[in-house]
Amino acid sequence: NLPKTNIFPADHMFRIVYTGSIYKGQRDPSTLFIAIRKLHQQNRITPDQLKIIFCGSNSDVSVLARENFVEDFVEYVGFVPRQQALQMQRDADALLFLEFESEKVKGILTGKLFEYLFAGPPILGVGVDDDSSVGGILSKTGRGRCFGTNIDEITKELLQLMTDKNQESSCNTHPPNRTEISFFSRKAQSEKMLNILKLTD
Repeated sequence: NLPKTNIFPADHMFRIVYTGSIYKGQRDPSTLFIAIRKLHQQNRITPDQLKIIFCGSNSDVSVLARENFVEDFVEYVGFVPRQQALQMQRDADALLFLEFESEKVKGILTGKLFEYLFAGPPILGVGVDDDSSVGGILSKTGRGRCFGTNIDEITKELLQLMTDKNQESSCNTHPPNRTEISFFSRKAQSEKMLNILKLTD
């Protein structure tokens, strides 16, 4: 039931959206910021071409952006209503997923991940390893890539995605797996839970 009109202006800006919380030392966009700074220093991107939008009551990364000299690439919009957040996810050019870093847990499956799966844009898993829980889902569904802390791979992906948008390319070398994605729908998961309850009845 979301409005069909694009929430962003029809310009040439490439927008990466993050919706959720930022926890110091556990969800850290620094690797992405370093990659952007590197591209900017090489005169390959400008703030007029790329913007990372952070939404959430505690996702203000302005200080961290300034420390990495990429504050002109970052926009913090604060808390937004759920419908607006879902629209931004749908209409973004890419979605940022930051791994929750913990020695005790190999990947945490947050609700945001499942929203991202159905939103549409490619998911950039920063801090996410291929062998983590999140990495496994992104691989199975074909919805995104895991970069860990590999700055070079992030820069390559950003340039490719931005080039594809500018050329209005519809080519997708990693098409999403609709069957795997549908497994994570509320309907499919509810049916799975119902079957478990029936077996234990």
